[in-house]
Amino acid sequence: MSLNASDIVKLLGLQPLPEEGGYFLRSYQAKDRVLLDRGERPVGDAIYYLITEDQFSGLHKLKCDEMWHFYAGDPVEMLLFDNNEFTLVEIGNSDFTKHLPQKLVKANQWQGTKLKSGGKWALLGTNAFPGYAQEDFAMGQLDMFQGRPYEQLEIIKRYAK
Repeated sequence: MSLNASDIVKLLGLQPLPEEGGYFLRSYQAKDRVLLDRGERPVGDAIYYLITEDQFSGLHKLKCDEMWHFYAGDPVEMLLFDNNEFTLVEIGNSDFTKHLPQKLVKANQWQGTKLKSGGKWALLGTNAFPGYAQEDFAMGQLDMFQGRPYEQLEIIKRYAK
């Protein structure tokens, strides 16, 4: 049986993810809590995350580390940058010489994830440490990055919502 994105959304009970894009379901949240300078958070959590040709992870950052995992579908390209680093990484599981099956996004690092050209959908997952809190989320706006080099800005535009 060949599944499509709609099948995955229904089977896993995924919901649209406002602002960022894509579809998600929080599949786990730790009961244990940790006290940070910005408040109390669960020690970790996990989500399923689906992107499609027209629903992708728009440019954003979190105040926590986030480990991405590739489960099924077509390979994706992830943009990661901060003041010291600017990189594109491929995540997938069909060719480990080209794709990583998982990738760590460090706290406060800008990130965006799209399907590689020609892809239809990808099912991924993330774990956040400490767990996700809405107040730790920031959506990137294109005008925030106008001072970056032209080549970087052209790539950033592909991930802006």
